[in-house]
Amino acid sequence: MRVASILGSLFPIMIMLVGCVPSPETVKAAYGPSPILRPSDVRASSYNYGMVRDSLIQRAGYPLEGPVDWYEVTRSGFDYVDEKCDAYLSALYRIRRDRDASTSQLAALGGTSTAILGFTGAAQKAILITAASFGLATQLTDNASSSLLFAMDPSDVQSLVKSQTDAYRAGAAAQQENYRTSNAAMEGIRGYLNLCLPVSIEAQVKAALQGTLYVAKTTGYGVPALNRVQTSSVNSATINPTRKEIATGKIYVPPPIPKDRASVGLTANDVYIAKSEMKVLQGKLCVTADGDIGGDQSSTRAAIRTVQQFNLMESRGFLDVGTKATINAMKICDTTVHQNTFEHLALNDPAEIAAVKNALKGYTEAKEKTLEPGTKDLVTNADFLKGESLNGENRKVISAIQKSRTGMTVDGGYSATLRDLLDPYMK
Repeated sequence: MRVASILGSLFPIMIMLVGCVPSPETVKAAYGPSPILRPSDVRASSYNYGMVRDSLIQRAGYPLEGPVDWYEVTRSGFDYVDEKCDAYLSALYRIRRDRDASTSQLAALGGTSTAILGFTGAAQKAILITAASFGLATQLTDNASSSLLFAMDPSDVQSLVKSQTDAYRAGAAAQQENYRTSNAAMEGIRGYLNLCLPVSIEAQVKAALQGTLYVAKTTGYGVPALNRVQTSSVNSATINPTRKEIATGKIYVPPPIPKDRASVGLTANDVYIAKSEMKVLQGKLCVTADGDIGGDQSSTRAAIRTVQQFNLMESRGFLDVGTKATINAMKICDTTVHQNTFEHLALNDPAEIAAVKNALKGYTEAKEKTLEPGTKDLVTNADFLKGESLNGENRKVISAIQKSRTGMTVDGGYSATLRDLLDPYMK
């Protein structure tokens, strides 16, 4: 009776330690996604998507209504994922610590129970069953937390994850122009989150044990590619190479990511922008991409004013949040087609280009006497109205008009001033 009482008091502890039944939701998910998209599931997912997106927009410091720099929203998502990932890695440390403690307690409790049963004269079979039961409990406790992920030193796992997240962030920074929409931003954040999922970390750990490092490579969408670089030796003792291994060159060490400098010429009225990011914006403004925003009279400041005027914004030439988001949404400028920022903004629609060509012809015919001789002959040429961009004949006529107007720069480029002159002749 006493044996049964002792066993009865011990079995709940054993069951608590070894009992781990998957939930119905987990079992259902194991079968994979349904081939049929259900409206209720899509609706719930879309609602969650919208709430997460709006929260990250606000986290990045933007209002829900108005222009948004989606790269900055992507970065705010990275920061949130880092918080969750750090909490998860801390939990791994606690799980390993608790596992070691519970294993020691089970071993001690098993030995004590065996002595008690032996003292009471219980049958050898009952003693062996009890000892085996506790042995099984210990084994299952180890199995539940002895996968590669839980077996690794948590600090090593954290170092590996940080190595990948740093590379991912560098890759995202190198392809900022990809983040023009909310979908691209959310895609980038989801790829970043995947780095901290258990299944991904285990794959990373195995790769690291094989001597593999990661190097970021830019892509044409929101998720940078992290390429594996095979090293010359295997280090199974720890994920990070030792000082001796680095000094002897046994393990490839990628060059450090250079610290990006700030764009030269920034003022207190400008948002902070790195030199590399400024080059991307300048590529959309049709100006020299040297990475420097420059002083008040710089070509970049002039292009910023053009963007602000075109979009009916306050035109001060400063790079504020709204202007930066607007420029980020622009396409890269093809300087063989568009000579200046205004052309890049105004002459993207074939109908608009055709209207400008017709207006140039109408203005020339009406103002023939004010223009230099031979200008009218240019507009009577059959090829004058052809093409999906301003051609050489069009630019000669524009230069003639500019020469006839006091104070206009003669460069053959389409500008807001010229648009106003041609407005009565637009069809």
